[in-house]
Formats: sequence, structure tokens, C-alpha cells
Amino acid sequence: MKSRAFTLIELLVVIAIIAILAAILFPVFAQAKAAAKKTVCLSGVKQVALGSTMYSADYDDMFSTQGFSVFSGNIYEYHAWWGGFMYDFSQGFNQVLKPEYGLFYPYMKNREINDCPTAKDTGMQPANGYVNGYGVNGRVIVSAVTYDPPTYAPVTHSSISATACDSPAETILMGDNAGVETGDGAPYLYQDPNINPPSAVRDGRARIAARHTEQANIAWADGHAKSIKVSIPTLSAFLGNPATDHYKEAVAYHIGDAINGRYPFDNCVATYGSGLCQEDYYYNVSKP
Repeated sequence: MKSRAFTLIELLVVIAIIAILAAILFPVFAQAKAAAKKTVCLSGVKQVALGSTMYSADYDDMFSTQGFSVFSGNIYEYHAWWGGFMYDFSQGFNQVLKPEYGLFYPYMKNREINDCPTAKDTGMQPANGYVNGYGVNGRVIVSAVTYDPPTYAPVTHSSISATACDSPAETILMGDNAGVETGDGAPYLYQDPNINPPSAVRDGRARIAARHTEQANIAWADGHAKSIKVSIPTLSAFLGNPATDHYKEAVAYHIGDAINGRYPFDNCVATYGSGLCQEDYYYNVSKP
């Protein structure tokens, strides 16, 4: 008895059906993968927020600083909220990453929590020693030392008390961020340890990056975390060189600010208390 084989028409029909199903399902799979990464990232920023809360509980209700340096002979150490690194200058100039140097590390025991799994998908350039895609609000987790103009002499800053926040649930702690670099060729995204407020000069400085289906994962000073949309101002607000490139990258990668509807972006026309900008509502410790 002869067995019946598939005809060419039947094979082509089956292949066409498979191609149609693939065209339908592949975008669904991509969306599911993006949603999973968004969830992992949101969990990560939540864990960092909890680490910050536990740190404050152990240090008289004070937020951590962004980091501090330790010199001892040929050894240089940098301890930051995300981790740290070490140089042994007797052995050369190679940087050695030290996750255990992290100020929140004792409460998390996991370096990878500090990395956004979607950041690499946006082509963000790596920065040796910096976190992958996250930055902190420098008005809450302050720089221990800054070098301010015009003299650029070192200026030390004290940690901020958690009780100083007028509304911790409305004050950004840390989250998704990215900066735009246009000065040496084609524009690209770079990593930065800070999230700059809306009033900061728009010259490519790192801001909130909505890299998760046009939303950003943000941890707040009271310990909770949520996804938010960002606001991107018009081209006229960009003052960098070239401003058009900065604006185009901000639009393409959804890099902008968290704006409270009561205090819209106005180039810091409205100020309160010590000249603070109202448009920086979610970034400032004291509220209008």
C-alpha cells in the first residue's frame, strides 16, 4: 500500500500559517519580555529603597551620602551607596570593583540589584565603577564633597535627616536615569550617579529615563517604589550644544523630569524658601 505524501501546495499553506502565527506572536513575546524586565527593575529599586530605609534606621535616621573615599598608604577605596572600588597603587592603576563596599550592601547582599536589566538594551555606554542605569536624587542622598565654582575648592556636605523631608512619599530617592552626550561624535547615552532636577541646565545632564514602555521606575524617600511617566519640555528649554541633538535624544529615549501638575516646568520662575524652584517639587526635601 502506498503512503500519501504532502503536496507542494499543502506544504506552502502550512509554512504560510506558521509565518502568520510567528508575526502575531513575536511582538507579544517581546512585550512580555519587556514587562518582565520592568518588573525586575521595579523590584530592584524597591530593594534599594528598603536598603536606604534600614541604613537610616542604623544611622540616627540619616540618609546616606553618595559615597566617601578612604586613603591608606598605596590603597585608595571608594565606598558608595551602590558598591565601590579599590586601587592598590603599588600594583598599578587597575580598578577593582568591590560590591561589599556598598553602603546598602549589608542590607541587600546582592550587587546585581543595583543594575537595571533594560539599560543595556538602550545602548547605554558602560562606566566602570558606576551603576548600570540608576541614579540618586542628590538633594536627598547628597555628595559628601563638591567642588563648586568659582574657586572649585572642596566643600563638604552633611547627610540629610529623614525627618527633614516634608513629604517623603513625594520625594524622589533614586531610579532609572540616563544622560545624553553629544560632544564627541554621534549622540549616545551615558551613566551618571545623579538624577538632575527640572531646573538644572539642559545640557545633557542625566535625568529620569522612562526606558520601560515609556515609564521609569522610581524609589521614593519613604521606601515605596512605582513606575511613572516623565515630562519632556520643548526644544526651547534645551541650552546645551547642540541643543537640537539633546532634545532629539531626550524624545527618542524618553528622558525627562517628574513634574507635579501644581508646579509645571517654568524655567524656575516661581521659587520658594531659599530660592528653591517650585518645578523641582518631587526633588526638593522642603515643599512649597
